[in-house]
Amino acid sequence: MEQLLICMSLSLIAGLLASRAAKAVRLPAVTSYLVAGLLLGPFFLGRLGLSGWGFGFGSLAQVESYGIITQVALGFIAFVIGNEFRLSALESMGRQAVTVGILQAVITTVLVDIALVALHFARPDVISMASAITLGAIASATAPAATLMVVKQYKASGPLTRLLLMVVAIDDAVGLVLFSASFGIANALEQGRIDPISILLEPLVEIVLSLGLGALAGLLVNMIYAFSTVTLCADHTVYGMAINIFAPALASFIYRVYFGTGSDLKQIVTMPSVAIPGLKDIPVIGPLLFDQSPMVYLAILLVVFTSVFFNRTRAGLSYKAVGEHPQAAATLGINVIGVKYIACAICGALAGMGGAYLTTCYSSTYTDGIVAGRGFIALAAVIFGRWSAGGVLLACLFFGFCDALQIRLQVSGIGIPYQFFQMIPYVATVIVLSAIGTRQSGPKANGQAYRKEQR
Repeated sequence: MEQLLICMSLSLIAGLLASRAAKAVRLPAVTSYLVAGLLLGPFFLGRLGLSGWGFGFGSLAQVESYGIITQVALGFIAFVIGNEFRLSALESMGRQAVTVGILQAVITTVLVDIALVALHFARPDVISMASAITLGAIASATAPAATLMVVKQYKASGPLTRLLLMVVAIDDAVGLVLFSASFGIANALEQGRIDPISILLEPLVEIVLSLGLGALAGLLVNMIYAFSTVTLCADHTVYGMAINIFAPALASFIYRVYFGTGSDLKQIVTMPSVAIPGLKDIPVIGPLLFDQSPMVYLAILLVVFTSVFFNRTRAGLSYKAVGEHPQAAATLGINVIGVKYIACAICGALAGMGGAYLTTCYSSTYTDGIVAGRGFIALAAVIFGRWSAGGVLLACLFFGFCDALQIRLQVSGIGIPYQFFQMIPYVATVIVLSAIGTRQSGPKANGQAYRKEQR
């Protein structure tokens, strides 16, 4: 404990002194923090053998042993970044930011790929073809946290600054997609599979087909709900609860018909995580952001797309109008019934993809009750997130943290029945809804049947 306190104190003092020195030479404070960390790391002071006295870190294992400290710090950084990112700015400059972000990421990747591939042909002993392709995709990655710290230090504000922050965020999202494709090609080259089937078909079957089947199942089930509530004008809550009971029972029935009623659980190959070399090795933040399944990256992209679609496009505004006042939307020539059916189809497909995630990424098998009430937590996340894409993302991260916390507590060896730990996500849901549920009403026509004769 004493050594831990000495290391923490030394790190804080070193960061403070380095920031003062950087200020004197007019350098960003984040640069001084990075330099201080390198000096205290195992490759400088650690080489001098002073780690036993608390001066620096002697090895990477010692650095990783203090991971809880970096996790807490990362939490604060994440909230600060989220507080600075405004969806309103994305709405006003979204098209420009998306264009710049995509072009910059794609052009950077292509140019670096060309240079590294040329280096491979010139010096094949220096870099392999697979490494060249992978490093080209990594070249487009940026560091939002460092950019934000520089902006805050110099109190920069204005259209260019807002555009820069959005481009940095969008650039990383596009870079993840480019890396996924590049990594698949590089992996095929390393394994000697350079045929189009191994490069294109296998990832297509692994990712697209699994998500497609889940989306199709969710769409078909939700069409029952859509027909009952939109066409028959039935009560939304009653039929929603009915579908919530019917769908898990149907899934269990189909599973038993297909696989039998034996007690052995059918194991499947889970969707592999796509780790970004170099970035994934960053302590704490690397595994959190750069070693995830493709569905996590897809979810982040959907947040950006959803925000832009509903606030910056004619079709998205039509959907919002139907949700707020369908009678008024009908007078503007909007097909209210058609919009409601399309919305139900999309929601069902996305919910089905969420269910596919539970079996293809979260777990390696299907069990009864695998959803475990996560649909109700999703409803709570929508309310908690103030019915906005960015807010819902933050709410989901909060509930995801609660779920991960209860899993960690179960395996910690604390002498408390595990059922109490399993209650944590749901208790958090109840607390959140009790605190803000009454203040967030959502769309005015939410849950109300639409009848043409009422126009």
